[in-house]
Parts: sequence; C-alpha cells; structure tokens
Amino acid sequence: MIKSRKFFVVLVMTALGLTTGASVVRADPPANSPWSLETIASITGGDVGQYNSIAFNEANGKPYISYYQETYHDLRLIYPAATGGNCGPNNEWYCEAPDTDGDVGQYSSIDYYADSAAGIYRIGIAYYDVTNDTLKVAIWASDAFPSPGWTVSTIDSGSEPGYYWVGRSTSLKFDSIGEVHIAYTESVDFMGTTIHGVRYATSVASGGNCGLETAAGKWQCDTFASSSGSPELFISLDLTSADTPAVVYSGSGSHRMYICVKSGASWPCVGIDLFAGGSVSLAIDQSDFPHIGYYDYDNGKLKYATYVGTAGNCGFDGATDEYQCDVLDTIGDGQSQVGLSLAVDPDGYPIIAYEDASDPLGFPVLNIARPALAHGTTIGNCGPIVNLVRRWQCTTIDDATQGGGAGYLYEADFASVAVDPNGFVAVAYNEMDDYNNEGRLKFASQEFSDSIFSDDFESASLSAWSSSVGGP
Repeated sequence: MIKSRKFFVVLVMTALGLTTGASVVRADPPANSPWSLETIASITGGDVGQYNSIAFNEANGKPYISYYQETYHDLRLIYPAATGGNCGPNNEWYCEAPDTDGDVGQYSSIDYYADSAAGIYRIGIAYYDVTNDTLKVAIWASDAFPSPGWTVSTIDSGSEPGYYWVGRSTSLKFDSIGEVHIAYTESVDFMGTTIHGVRYATSVASGGNCGLETAAGKWQCDTFASSSGSPELFISLDLTSADTPAVVYSGSGSHRMYICVKSGASWPCVGIDLFAGGSVSLAIDQSDFPHIGYYDYDNGKLKYATYVGTAGNCGFDGATDEYQCDVLDTIGDGQSQVGLSLAVDPDGYPIIAYEDASDPLGFPVLNIARPALAHGTTIGNCGPIVNLVRRWQCTTIDDATQGGGAGYLYEADFASVAVDPNGFVAVAYNEMDDYNNEGRLKFASQEFSDSIFSDDFESASLSAWSSSVGGP
C-alpha cells in the first residue's frame, strides 16, 4: 500500500504545474477537421495490430506505429513512405520487423526523438518478450556506430520464467536530449496470488544494475511501487518540461489508481481514484499540467482526472480531494482489455481515443473525446454537466461499418492516439473481422484525405523487408 506523503502537493505544483488547463479557442480548430480511415496492415486467417503505439516525428509530422503481429509473433513497425513502400494500400507505407526472435512485440510503446539541428533521429520501442518473460527495447538511431540501424537489447528479466514476468505493461519516452525512460511492470505468481512491481529503467554509461548480454550494466532499473491481487497492472509514463518522469498506474484487482513523480532518488506516490482498475493513459501538457484518461472497470466508464489542489472530488493516500475525476462516457463494464489512449494538442486540450463496447447487442466502436472548447464551442454532448450543459464532445470515428463486413467488426481493443505538430490527430487501432476471419491495423487521421480499404498487405516475406528507417 502506498503511504501518505505530505510534501506531494508541493512536488506536484513544482513538477507538474498548477494550472486551470487550456483556454485557447481557435477560429477554425483542427478538432473540426474531417476524419479519414485507412487499413494499413491486414492478414487473412490471423490477427494483426494488437498492442499498437503511435508517435510523430515532430520535425516533419510523419507518424510511426509499432504493433504486434500475432500470426508471426513479431514486433512490427510501419510508417508512410513517399517512395519505395512495401505494404499498405498501393505500397504507400513501409513495414519492417525490428525483432523476430521468438514471440516478441506485445505491450509495445513507441516514441520518436528528433534533433534536426544536429541531424540526430531516434526511434525507441519498449515491448514484452513472451518467450523469455523479459522486457526488451529496440532503438533505431541515426547516430549509431558504425552506421544507422537498430539495436535490440534485453533490459530486465525475471528469475523464473513462467512464474515471473517482466514487461507485460510498458511505457517509453525520450527526454529532451534523447535519453530513454521506460516504466514497466514486473509480476510474480506467489502461491496463486499475482504480485506486481512498478519499475523504472533508464540508460547509463556503465555500472547499472540491469541489462543482459551486450546491454549488461548499461541500464539502471528500480522498483518504486507495488500492487497485489490484480490479474493485470496498467501503467503510463510521461515527462515534464524539465524531464522529470511521472507514472500513473492502476490494478485490475484493487481498482485503485495512483500517480508517482520522481524526486531525486525517491518516487513519492499518492492515490487519485478508488474506482479505476483498467487501462490508463497519462500526458503532460506544455504547461506541465497532467491529464489522465482511464477506465472504471466496475462501472464501465471512461474517466478523466486532473490535479486541482483543493476542492476536488477524488484523491486519497495523501491527496484527499486534490484531484477532479469526471465521467465522460459509458463504454461497458468488466472488460479485461479496453483500447484507451490520451494525448494533448498544441493548445493544451486533451484528446482521448477509446473503445466503446457499451451496446450489448452491437459491436465495439472507436470514439474520440475532447473538450467542447477544442471544437470552438462551450456546449458538448458528453462528460459532466456544468452550468446546465455538457462540456465534452464524444464522437464516433469508426462505427464498424467501414470497409465492408458491417456487423462482424470489432473495433479498437487496442488503440493509440497522437497529435502532429499542426494539431491534427491520428489514431492507430486494430480491427477484427469475424466474418472474413481477418485482422487489420487501421489508421484514422484528420490530415489524410483518402479512405482506402484493402486486404492481405502483409503477404510479403520478412526477408524482403529492410531495416533502414531514415530521418525526415
């Protein structure tokens, strides 16, 4: 159990900022731009696109998506290709497999680092190695020695594979100088009870306490929180403008959600909500203000939490009433896996992509929730009622009727959202077509104008795929 920390209020005000959120209203907000949907990876007789994660190259606005290819048990990466693509509609995308050693690629988390002035570009993907129950990271670097390329490393492992799992939830971010920060879980089966540790890894030149084989001693890994009795632990990491890491986590057994912010060598943690227990997603905006989207497992709600300091409606274990937790939408209760991801636009408004499985007679759909102000209005259709009106706008992006097979499509068990430098939103998510027995990775965007649907993009052999990502 996390103990109370009296100094956490000061810590949050310093590290995360104490603001009231965004107040900018654009004349023609990007939030009102139309959406296009595109299937970018597909395979018949199998599944593809689970555990997806998306990040933009801030220098040129190009999206990069990591995902798990269940049929071949590989970690995959896909991104748009101006020329020479090998997958997606009309070969307009490029696919490669950074790691194919065993069953790898679940729980992937991607980030992109660009220093255009120095000509340095890096992609980092943290993920779970099912075969060895270990946490791995794949890093592509333009400044790698002796030439640009991928480096795949095992960061952390359990002592007893099959009873000790490391990396079954991951979250990776690059800091302002291109160093890697990873939050992840370790889980131990102790006499039928699962005990979880929340861990943090960062790279070091030497003398670290983790890393295997060629990575030995090049990572420092520390446990800073724990949870027991939960079949699953969900985590999310982000960094402040000062590169201070903050981690939110929630257990599906305890249903409690906590936030921990690194302070020196310690990680003071406080409670946010007693009614959570599912997917969580943390983003810190340009003013160092935290935004948290999460799933209320018991009540089947999409929720959003912010730090308000006083007079909030949630917070415990050292943060009583310091948070405001609002219900945004009903999305179906008791789901073991819910696609849910939060990002922040350039104006500081949160965007939440989420799976809505609330219709007991229908099929899950992909929705987006944003504050009504992001759309240039004060009146929305979801979220809490303030002064007689709702302040959020919830919109269905993919209603399981796109691209054929309507009535057999399951949308967004996994979903990841990101914002490009111009404020346009993109969502990577998976789709399962039960009728045609086909799994798909889809891409919804406010920037691309054409909706293209095709099948069997992953028929090319792995040996034909290169490992040259390139910069902008």
